[in-house]
Amino acid sequence: EFPDMAHKCFVAFNLRYEPSVDFLKSILKDKSLGKLYKIEAKWKRSIVKDEKTWYMNKNLSGGGILVDWGVHVIDLIIYLTRENFDFKNIFKQNSQNGIENALGIELLSKTGIKFSVDLSWLAKPKVNENPLEIDFVFKDDRIRWKKSGQILNLSTGSTKNFKKNSNSMYKYFLKTYLTNNQNEDIRNENFKAYIDVIKIIDKIYSNALF
Repeated sequence: EFPDMAHKCFVAFNLRYEPSVDFLKSILKDKSLGKLYKIEAKWKRSIVKDEKTWYMNKNLSGGGILVDWGVHVIDLIIYLTRENFDFKNIFKQNSQNGIENALGIELLSKTGIKFSVDLSWLAKPKVNENPLEIDFVFKDDRIRWKKSGQILNLSTGSTKNFKKNSNSMYKYFLKTYLTNNQNEDIRNENFKAYIDVIKIIDKIYSNALF
């Protein structure tokens, strides 16, 4: 926020505004499932990046799949759980011209929740592609959230589908922003989440080989 300007800045972590996320958040907030032990996220596609574009120039892009996809996944988990996560380990990494195109990382929360993120632009053939999905593992239940708008309880077989609509998502995004902007506590909480994501990304890059 710039006090000498008539405009406000807002970081658009758009996964927060998927139609299914509010429902997912209510599931995680309901303690009937017991303790959350582990979170597993996978996002794999076959994407060819032209080496001549700014995308593959680290001085211009700042990084690869971690700053393109990873930041959104990490922010979503912090937003949903309100947990403090710290970097633990890199279990997979691959790069092209210093730009990471496949990365596997492990994070650990202060309360002991394990969080793994497996990202790749190298999923070939197409059958190996894995659109973003995140599993939340409890003692007796495993809840899977899909970016496509589906939430499944893999233990009971129950499924709930949400219609994806980019227009409604951005209307919801704007409405939520305008509402939250009136609440200083929410503003500060969201700002802290952004800073936490930046700190985690910085630690990952500090420990990577690319």
